[in-house]
Amino acid sequence: MAKMDRNVNLEEINTDSFLGIEYTKHQTILQKGIFFGFTVFGVILFVMLTAMYNVSMGISLFFMIFIISLGVLFGCNYDENLSLYKYFYLRFTNKSTYLESCPMEDIRVFNEYERRNNKENTEDTVSEMTDEQMKKILLFMIVGFMVLLLGIGFLMSYTKHKADAIPEHHEAMIYIDRMSV
Repeated sequence: MAKMDRNVNLEEINTDSFLGIEYTKHQTILQKGIFFGFTVFGVILFVMLTAMYNVSMGISLFFMIFIISLGVLFGCNYDENLSLYKYFYLRFTNKSTYLESCPMEDIRVFNEYERRNNKENTEDTVSEMTDEQMKKILLFMIVGFMVLLLGIGFLMSYTKHKADAIPEHHEAMIYIDRMSV
């Protein structure tokens, strides 16, 4: 059974939002009329198109969603001072500029750390492999490739031997079963 929480802060309850939808907060009377009017008109249009004019369900649903989305766009608010239409207009038309800054001391420390690491890395990469090390690696690769080929050959011969080992009476039983069907 559901448990009711009785310790609700009354300041958290917003009576202005419809059914707890955040975008219906701070609506003017005109916006409420637009939102509910477009919603009701969309539903009535859907019913009329499907029931009276025998328009397919997909087309009717598209028109209903389009009309309801227009009502949401012009009748709902993003926040107190900004409707969803104005929010999307500002969001997609204005180019945002991002500013990054960091203290100069940090840049100097990072540059010094990078210079120190570059010197250590160049000293480590200078040493190259000798001819003996290259021969050992080449020999290791050749032996590994040969072992891999032998393993594949063993598997292929084992499966072929296993397929040849089927007794003939099984083939006869399979043949008899196929004839009875």
